[in-house]
Amino acid sequence: GGDNMTVSNLLDTLKDFKYDKVIVDDRTRWSEFGLDPAATTVTLHFGDTDTVTLWLGKKSPIGYFTYMATSRDNRVFLGGQYLTTALNKTMRDFRYKKIANFKPDSINSFAIDSKEHGAIAFARTEGKFKILKPVLLDADEDALNDFFDEILATRAIDFADTPSDALKGAFTSPLARWNVATSQGANQTFIIAESDKSLWGTYEGAGV
Repeated sequence: GGDNMTVSNLLDTLKDFKYDKVIVDDRTRWSEFGLDPAATTVTLHFGDTDTVTLWLGKKSPIGYFTYMATSRDNRVFLGGQYLTTALNKTMRDFRYKKIANFKPDSINSFAIDSKEHGAIAFARTEGKFKILKPVLLDADEDALNDFFDEILATRAIDFADTPSDALKGAFTSPLARWNVATSQGANQTFIIAESDKSLWGTYEGAGV
């Protein structure tokens, strides 16, 4: 999926952007400013029929500016170079990076199984968590909620769309896995493995 925050921030940058001045009103001169062809092309679709294309060209030799043009007319504009920086994105930048999106208040049960510490299982009973495994005890609610917050704040920094055989093999003997079941009926297991000194994760059944 897409990273809604990254997309939203980029659209806000485009919406709020204001150019500094018009340089020329002559399309035959666009190549002088690196606009024919352009260094970056952005196409915006409004509804079903309205489309606007934005072209970004060379950096200005003076100041922190970039030459740009749109499909609306033949003018070349000078605008802040921060727009070029904001648009210098790859597909990875727009991918959804959060590894979990459950709501802590909705959790019925949670379990962790790691090579280092073994299996620990929790369940919510009468509004409070209890440890069910390895022994029956009251759980530290603050510590558990902090742990949930850490999971929810964790974001991927890379993706293995075509995983190597070594990475696939690492998931046959993972470092840890956690499972969460919620009151909405969701039941998810996340598996963590190490390969080439990096930690990788995937949801059970999603493939590697």
